[in-house]
Amino acid sequence: QPEIEEAPALRELLRACEAKGETCSAERFVLATALIGSKDDQAEGAALYAVDANNDADAACALGICYQGGTGVDLDETRALELFRAAVARQNHAQSHYELGAMAYVGQGMDEDESLAFAHWAKAAAQGHPAAAFMLGDVNPE
Repeated sequence: QPEIEEAPALRELLRACEAKGETCSAERFVLATALIGSKDDQAEGAALYAVDANNDADAACALGICYQGGTGVDLDETRALELFRAAVARQNHAQSHYELGAMAYVGQGMDEDESLAFAHWAKAAAQGHPAAAFMLGDVNPE
């Protein structure tokens, strides 16, 4: 994970990419991730994730996590759910499955639903997501 100290160099990489007329979603994502780690720069980080959230499942998930916790944006569990669901629909995104499972398990933004939580965690675990596999083994009563 990039550190905030790397932000100036990451900004320069993004500028160079944009100057070539490329989409630069990977460069924007890395810069956003560095900025999210700094309290003073979280809003800018969330805004950078938002640029690509409609086209990139990683960006949609990262922005969903921002809305889920109110990091750089106002807390909005409904928007977080929308973003996670979009990433799952677009790319069967493992981290988004994990996040949806966690939200369903505790009833964050929706009614508690253990069966839905386990279904999402199983889909994430099938893709090699270790935390989802842990949750299946740790909280599954069977």
